[in-house]
Amino acid sequence: MARFRPLAALIAGLAWLLAAAPCAGAAATIGADDPLAPLVQRMDRYLQLNEVDGVTMDWRYSVSPSEEIRQTVVCQLLAYVELYRLQPRTRLRVEIVRHADFMLGRLEEIRSHSPFDGMLAYSLLGAYETTRLPRFLDAGTEVTAEMLAIPTSQCVLNGGLMVAMATAEYALLTGSTAAAQKTHDIIGQLVPYQNADGSFPHWCPGSRDIHYTGWMAMEMIHLRRMIADAHLDPFLATMGA
Repeated sequence: MARFRPLAALIAGLAWLLAAAPCAGAAATIGADDPLAPLVQRMDRYLQLNEVDGVTMDWRYSVSPSEEIRQTVVCQLLAYVELYRLQPRTRLRVEIVRHADFMLGRLEEIRSHSPFDGMLAYSLLGAYETTRLPRFLDAGTEVTAEMLAIPTSQCVLNGGLMVAMATAEYALLTGSTAAAQKTHDIIGQLVPYQNADGSFPHWCPGSRDIHYTGWMAMEMIHLRRMIADAHLDPFLATMGA
């Protein structure tokens, strides 16, 4: 399972915060007094100051390439995709292309060939959605096809929702009914995993993990933007409680 460390957690949080927060020059889109605006600007500035070859990595820890990229570059790309949706600025498009191309040049190295590649596929498809560059759709389709081939019973909890984000985005972009059905099936099979208090386990059934419950809630919020599923609102209500 993914393990989130200081810089990785900061970047991952940025990816989700940017769904509702502006960058410099985007304040008029959300509101100049939005309290998230200066926070996001500082995080963006940190990433800019510490980037190498267009991306910001955290080399303090020795982990597999697929996990390291997922915790850093994938989250950065998702963040800039969200910002671009708010305000399509040239600088943000440059960041999207730079981060997505970084992954394309290392695609075989960073793929885990597991459900956790769903987040990789989701980010590449997001890059295509915002730039319309065919190479990102080609790569996102390749990884998504592998996600579709993984038995749904193996796509559970946090990893399963990563797959669901990819298949939901792919269904939006291409109209694939198979991808849409995969998304519904993954969401539906979460029902027996949820605890009575609304929490979800990290992995072991019956355990309670506030961090993974929060992470899964954010994944469900993204899914709710892409696909209508009767389970999502009840899940999110109890998770929030």
